[in-house]
Amino acid sequence: MAGDPEPNGLPIPGGISERLWQDSQLEAYRALQHPFVIALGHGVLPKDTFRRYVAQDAHFLHFFARAYAAALDKCSGLAPEARLTIQQLMMGVHMELRLHGSYARSWGVDLGALEEVDPATSAYTDFLLEVAEDPETTVAEVLAAMVPCSRLYAFLGCGLAKAHPASGRQGHPYNDWIGMYSGSDFLVLPIQKERLLDQLGVALPYGRIDALVVDFDDTCTQKDTIGTLLAAAIDASVQRAAAEERAAVRERLEGVVARLVAGYESRRQALFAEALPDQPEGAAAAAFDRAALERFVERLSDFDVEMNAVAVDASIVAGLARSDVTATAAKVQLRAGCLETLRAALDAGVPTHIMSVNWSGQLVAAALGLPADAAADPETGARPGYGASVAPAAPGRLTIHANELVHGADGVSTGELLRRLECARDKGGLFGKLTAAEQQQRQQQQERGVGGGERGVTVYVGDSATDVLPLLAADYGIVIDSSSSLRRVLSRHGVALRPLAAAPLRPQGGDGGAPVLFEAAGWHEINGFLFGPEGAGGGGGGVAAVSVDVAAIQAAAGSEAKLPRVLTVAGSDSGGGAGIQADLKSIMAMGCFGMSAITALTAQNSRGVQAVHPVPADFLERQLDSVLGDLGADAIKTGMLPDAEAVSAVARKVREYGVTNLVVDPVMISTSGHALAGRCVADAIASELLPLAALVTPNIPEAAVLLGGGFSIETVDDMKEAARKLHALGPRAVLVKGGHMVAQQAERRAARQQRQQQQQQQQQQQQQQEAGARGAAGAAAGEQQEEELLAVDVLFDGTRFLELRAPYVHTDNTHGTGCTLGAAAAAGLARGLPVAAAVRGAKAYLTAALAGSAHLALGAGPQHPFHHGAGFVREDPAAAAVVGPSAAAERPGGAALAGARWLLARHRPNPCDLRVYVVTDPGCNARAGRTLEESVAAAVAGGATIVQIREKNADGGGFLAAARAALKICRAAGVALIINDRVDIAIAAGADGVHVGQDDLPAREVRRLIGPGKLLGVSVKTPEEAVKAAADGADYVGCGAVLPTGTKDSSVIGIDGVARVCAAVDIPVVAIGGVGAANAADIVRAGAAGIAVVSAVFAAQDAEAAARELLVAVDAALVQHGAQQREGGGGGGGEAAVEGGQSASPAVAARGH
Repeated sequence: MAGDPEPNGLPIPGGISERLWQDSQLEAYRALQHPFVIALGHGVLPKDTFRRYVAQDAHFLHFFARAYAAALDKCSGLAPEARLTIQQLMMGVHMELRLHGSYARSWGVDLGALEEVDPATSAYTDFLLEVAEDPETTVAEVLAAMVPCSRLYAFLGCGLAKAHPASGRQGHPYNDWIGMYSGSDFLVLPIQKERLLDQLGVALPYGRIDALVVDFDDTCTQKDTIGTLLAAAIDASVQRAAAEERAAVRERLEGVVARLVAGYESRRQALFAEALPDQPEGAAAAAFDRAALERFVERLSDFDVEMNAVAVDASIVAGLARSDVTATAAKVQLRAGCLETLRAALDAGVPTHIMSVNWSGQLVAAALGLPADAAADPETGARPGYGASVAPAAPGRLTIHANELVHGADGVSTGELLRRLECARDKGGLFGKLTAAEQQQRQQQQERGVGGGERGVTVYVGDSATDVLPLLAADYGIVIDSSSSLRRVLSRHGVALRPLAAAPLRPQGGDGGAPVLFEAAGWHEINGFLFGPEGAGGGGGGVAAVSVDVAAIQAAAGSEAKLPRVLTVAGSDSGGGAGIQADLKSIMAMGCFGMSAITALTAQNSRGVQAVHPVPADFLERQLDSVLGDLGADAIKTGMLPDAEAVSAVARKVREYGVTNLVVDPVMISTSGHALAGRCVADAIASELLPLAALVTPNIPEAAVLLGGGFSIETVDDMKEAARKLHALGPRAVLVKGGHMVAQQAERRAARQQRQQQQQQQQQQQQQQEAGARGAAGAAAGEQQEEELLAVDVLFDGTRFLELRAPYVHTDNTHGTGCTLGAAAAAGLARGLPVAAAVRGAKAYLTAALAGSAHLALGAGPQHPFHHGAGFVREDPAAAAVVGPSAAAERPGGAALAGARWLLARHRPNPCDLRVYVVTDPGCNARAGRTLEESVAAAVAGGATIVQIREKNADGGGFLAAARAALKICRAAGVALIINDRVDIAIAAGADGVHVGQDDLPAREVRRLIGPGKLLGVSVKTPEEAVKAAADGADYVGCGAVLPTGTKDSSVIGIDGVARVCAAVDIPVVAIGGVGAANAADIVRAGAAGIAVVSAVFAAQDAEAAARELLVAVDAALVQHGAQQREGGGGGGGEAAVEGGQSASPAVAARGH
């Protein structure tokens, strides 16, 4: 076609795609010279290697197809041609898959039996889906994530075709591969993609922000904060004075400040009048005069430095404690949109600096409240500024450059300043150092093969004459609500000031003309300029719009992969069951990167704690600085803190590094009863750590200690009151763990059972055999009425209580459960989950690990550890003999499952709470006069534990919108949302899973498409279908219809059919069709984990009340069934937890540490 590039595999020139290619050229040429590609070109690549490649590449292409499907869902509002192009590109993928299928057949490759995906393949496909399935991304961003890879195939194909012409490839084993990727049928595909990207991204200036630098006073704030700081200093000095002297002290200090302010204003006005006299009316605009501007800046800078010296000499900021500064910062009012813009910049990976002549960097950091680092301190007493160079900003954190108050040994400011940044001259010099540092870092990364292309842009935002030098030095100097003095300086020196909307797509400095600054009405306009109309990551324009995608592409190529980071601060357990060791194992199992700061060394084993050696607080701080100052942390979890000094050290560092996801596990007593911390530690935790915590996780004794020791906790209502009182101390959420209450229940029950056994023995001795038999039967009947053991944890977030209930599992392998739960919850927060979801996920992991290691017997003492990797690691066949015989082999089809289990790493079922499974129905909703959102909200409020959206006749766009709306409701309540049939909708909406029937897409393919982390449910009628579903990766099966129902025309299987399905598989079963509160007990006795309903909830006039009635009935049935199982030695399949819960296995309450 005319205008298309020659078949050399290179992209269309002049567009965004070419820029993306330039950034990836080093990687492309390395790929061309890779031994795999070289051997393929020469025809000597081992056949087994090519077979593995074909399987990997087919997996890769499936993900490309999913990305295109997600892009199609984003096409609303675009021209029809865009949708058509994406559909054509999808057909191209299918063409490639057909070629792979022919390869597979001729080379003997089973594409459906891929056991392991290469890390590089997985890294890219995970990245691609993260971009494609994010509901906030655009079609342009999805294409930008795909273009470099598509172009690479064309580049390699053409490169090999040129090196090995077709005439010389007769008999070449890989001739078809080279011919396809160098042929016109394929080469048109990346061209189509690039053209669409360039069309959709036409408003996107390609580039990245090398540095965003922002002034503070009057730029970020609504007014200058120096006056607020002076008022706080006066108040602090007055409070420290004797009562009879306070009025005189206030009058004296206010007089000093008033004189200094008046002197400053009069002298500054005189300076401006002399240096910039009024111009006659009608005078011509001044030409740009850099020399004159620099002379004025020097005069203004000398004046500001002199005035600072006067203020220091007058000691007008003496008397402020650091807490006074923090309290003052809370009164600072920021401009609308400022925080949102700065946060967006940090989230987008933009190096962001605050540069201020404010007297207190602490005040600046506290007022903004974002993760921040102070620039390296100069030596006290001198005025060296920031030296010859400065460090680039840490990713995701502000770097604050400002002066600082000098505090004496008593912690009170002396009136002196660390004078780092006092004037326009200082700002100009520092801005040059900052931009040089950021650009040098970029160049170093490029030399290491990371990134490439042109340098990024620099942006400075300011408001006053003090900002004039960095404003002019930046690629985009943005003035916000400029002062009259700044306008005067600019106009007298020939600097134009234009609306920000007039800013060019590319900076146009350096052409010798007069510089231009741009004026913004406020931070919302600046946000739109930086990130486009859809915000950071939205892809709708802005100078930073494409940079995030490029960074992500480089990360996918292996340069910078992101992994949630969790730092655990706790004691070391030499026995490996609790403390740091348990935390790190849990963090890894939850998919995060674990780091540690050790607070104490313990000599500890299954018999107890033999010795404790605390780590000095200063060394603890060194550990925290080492980790947080380099690696950073998305969450911190604290465990045993041996003394108040350690607590204070942790609190200081949490504040200093701005970590917001802090989980406090207030370890004070070990499982064996060994005291690990004293009263002073509890007081320090309550006063210093709890106000910083996202979640605090005490067990019952620890909660009582934190509340002063006089609070008795014996009931669930007591636990709620304790949670309420602890929440008042400042944490965002409180989880009171009820394991110790279960122990009390167990002791009472054991005592009653012992008495009953003694009575039974006496009856057997005194009565005849027949009477003895009747007595034994009577005793057994009495046991059925014994108190059911339930583990109840209470979660309170300040507005609602959530009771997490579960039947208690009797096991001695509980050492370290408290540590594990806290660490797993911290991992959930690090991954971005809300608190309730993080806690439920943590409990699900703990339950699975405990259940999976129930047969272990490590150590000879009373506190046995458990296996944190049980169910999460690959086992070998020999392990089966160690764990013991599998009951699964006795089930229909179970032998096949049991045999395969130890040969391959099997899908580990994701935990799900199936107790009340509600399935939406448009007809029911319409008859009830409710929207889908209203129906889902009502069901969730009533206690529905999982929601399935079934919209058989909805179009893709409408279904997607409905799913996203429902997802918001479910996520807020910590309830899973499942999509019926439509895998594409589930992926695009970010739902928790998919449910498919026997006539839908095969479960094995669905699992491949949605990955291992999402829920997969399958409808079945027979044990054979259930066994296949489990083998194909289902997390649960829905069986039915149990009884006739008007919702679906299905043959019934009856309760006996439910029992047969439950007995066949070891994954949870939910029964559907004609089930409800009346027959919940029968369904549970058959082995089901819950009931699935449609009209029972959504046809009811009060859907909330209907769901609540079902939950009460199912919970009662589960409790009764659990008691009968223990008394009768088991029976029935599919044990179910009732733990608010996430697990189909019996839960174990977290007691120990």
